[in-house]
Amino acid sequence: MPIGNKRQPPHGLSDLIMTKVPQNQQIQIVTTGSILKDLRALGVAPGDIICAHTSMKALGLVIGGPRTVVEALQAAVSPGGTVMMPAFSGDLSDPAEWQHPPVPTDQFLNIRKQIPAYDRARTPTRGLGQVAEYFRTYPGVRRSPHPQSSFCAWGPHAEALIANQSYDNRFGPQSPLGRLMDAGGKVILLGAPHDTVSLFHLTQHLVGANRSVDKSAPITERGARRWQRYKDIEYPIDWFADGVASLIATSIATTGQVGAAVAVLFPATQAVNDLVEKRRRGDFSSFRAKAKPLFDTQMAMPAPRIIARLDIKGANVIKGIHLEGLRIVGQPGPMARRYYENGVDEIVYMDTVASLYQRNNILPVVEDAARDIFVPLTVGGGIRTIEDIVAALRAGADKVAINTAAIAHPEFIREAAETFGSQCIVVSVEAKRRGEGRWEALTDNGRERTGVDVLKWAREAERLGAGELLITSVDAEGTRRGFDHALFRAVRQQVSIPAIGCGGAGKAEDVIDAVRLDGLDAVACASLFHYDHCAPPALKGAMLKAGLTIRPEVAA
Repeated sequence: MPIGNKRQPPHGLSDLIMTKVPQNQQIQIVTTGSILKDLRALGVAPGDIICAHTSMKALGLVIGGPRTVVEALQAAVSPGGTVMMPAFSGDLSDPAEWQHPPVPTDQFLNIRKQIPAYDRARTPTRGLGQVAEYFRTYPGVRRSPHPQSSFCAWGPHAEALIANQSYDNRFGPQSPLGRLMDAGGKVILLGAPHDTVSLFHLTQHLVGANRSVDKSAPITERGARRWQRYKDIEYPIDWFADGVASLIATSIATTGQVGAAVAVLFPATQAVNDLVEKRRRGDFSSFRAKAKPLFDTQMAMPAPRIIARLDIKGANVIKGIHLEGLRIVGQPGPMARRYYENGVDEIVYMDTVASLYQRNNILPVVEDAARDIFVPLTVGGGIRTIEDIVAALRAGADKVAINTAAIAHPEFIREAAETFGSQCIVVSVEAKRRGEGRWEALTDNGRERTGVDVLKWAREAERLGAGELLITSVDAEGTRRGFDHALFRAVRQQVSIPAIGCGGAGKAEDVIDAVRLDGLDAVACASLFHYDHCAPPALKGAMLKAGLTIRPEVAA
């Protein structure tokens, strides 16, 4: 089977991933030519005008990275066609609106003064992934003028699509989305979550049921920076996944495979007209309670990941409270397979005594899991050298988590990230509260104090190249009394890389709050799953009912 959901090492280390593929199956190599062939089979034709939403991770092992994807899309619509993508920069907004993370009110004025004004050439995209950010800088690409919700386009129709985008009603009939519809364009999802379809915001204007809001963003006008105020509406995305499902069910949308990703293609005009009619009647198969996005950019953010955490000692999975009083709760092989079959998005293995005894005995466990578990695997505990990372990847891990070695030698993070890519490197942070708003980083599975401030360490880990943080609250760990929300929010204020929260989940509502209120990208659960307080399917069901999007189950 393709391993599009697997993080791949850079060129030169590809031999390390061969053990990740089931016997008699091969890695799916994705190239410009293979993507073009798949796009043709899906229905993309020369002369098409397409708005693309992409996920590099879902596409698989793409040779050439984002450039390959962009140039394949361009080739698919040539000659005469045009490619458009969102180029949103929702962080250029009034800090009073921020919820991911929220900021103190006494900092609003200072933040407003410091936020750079929107610049079509220099303002980066936020939360849209590698392909959209690369496309923004591609030669010949034009960008629309909206400071928060711009679009980029390439091709003969680019200027007609993006020119003079109004500040007011940024996704309305006069926006690039309205022009895409008028031009007979199409929308394509290349492995992107179904709640990322920006075209659906146009239907919200046409239905006319959403509340009006006042917005603002910094711009430059006649060489001077100023805040531009504009009128808009709220843009809840709770029904977007239902919308895509409805288009597929009625054959308005076609589906296929591009690389290792599931792709969806549909005509903009037919989709908008169909969805407007259905929304006015309210006859989707399901509607969930409307929830205001944490950021405007949440429309393009991936669904939160639900991760099963297995703490390993010897041949057993163990669990305790505050990382102490450990007792055996099962064996790693059967537990991991059960969680995989129940739909978890990732699995984390942590060897709890590897650093203490300067050894690593967890790799046979990983090798066993890699044979028939096809969600990303992270391995932590005893990762001290580049050779340790090589061994973990060879065993079948997608990522490694480092803690003790990283604090002892911070440059190890940089070396590892430069060798394997930041996407492979997770810095594990065991946080112990030391007063109001202060936490100390511990090592050796919570056994050793370091004197290192958690928030400063999180910033440093990101600067050195960490791709992700795993934040464990030692105070809440194993208690099942809820997360340390202050810790998670404080860390999210310090870093922009993904953050995983762990320690304290006792019910589904704890996870929902960690995602919605704290802005976590993922939640790792141990006791919640081990003691059957809330199995993964029940947790994901509760998240759906709360208006959150979830990732689909990957096991049969």
